[in-house]
Amino acid sequence: MGLVAGSGNATLTFTYVSYDSSDPLAAFFAWISLVPQTIGVLDVAFILSRREAETILVLCGQTACEIANILLKLVLAQERPQHGSQFGYGMPSAHAQFMSFYATYITLWMFFRAHQFTPFKRWSRAIGLYILSILVCISRVYLSYHSTEQVLVGYLVGVILACIYFFAVVLIREFGLLDYLLDSPICRALYIKDTAHYKNFVADEHAAWLASRPRNVYASKYASFEKKQRTIVVVDSSKTD
Repeated sequence: MGLVAGSGNATLTFTYVSYDSSDPLAAFFAWISLVPQTIGVLDVAFILSRREAETILVLCGQTACEIANILLKLVLAQERPQHGSQFGYGMPSAHAQFMSFYATYITLWMFFRAHQFTPFKRWSRAIGLYILSILVCISRVYLSYHSTEQVLVGYLVGVILACIYFFAVVLIREFGLLDYLLDSPICRALYIKDTAHYKNFVADEHAAWLASRPRNVYASKYASFEKKQRTIVVVDSSKTD
């Protein structure tokens, strides 16, 4: 991910993936490698629709993780195994670092913050996230964008950064800084709230909809329709020829 500049030309590599079209597995891994970009888009969409502080914090952490990856690549300056400098340096893998950061942070959040989740939901979602992150890592090696070493280092860096960032967010909450920001005029104007750690908004909103649903209107229309359908016309056979 990023912008690679050349002699008068620039390539936006945010979604660019090259693979062997004759290899079905390569096509599968090409789509898998787009998972980080998809997560980023979903984060933005979720922020705009839900206005949750926790999602904003996640996106801030992912952005910081990406900046750290860019700096590490400039310092280490290790080429990729096959594609070379056309796609920038390869150590550490940005995809691996992004996915391990996301999987680790969300797992920590589910186990230590999300009180509304059952143990089954926590474990199943955590396992699913790590399986997805491993598939993304495999895709980068299979498509020759990174070496195994670059992916492993990226994954380890992502896990470490996620743990540090989660601890930092806990401190921000404990010291009341997040509450202070939520009380600011801009957060109030944008309706930013902090309910993701204790509220199941899908179930709660559905319950609220059921409670306020104008059932009598729909019920009366349906009953009227049924009455018309069940009307029986009785014909006096004595008056027919």
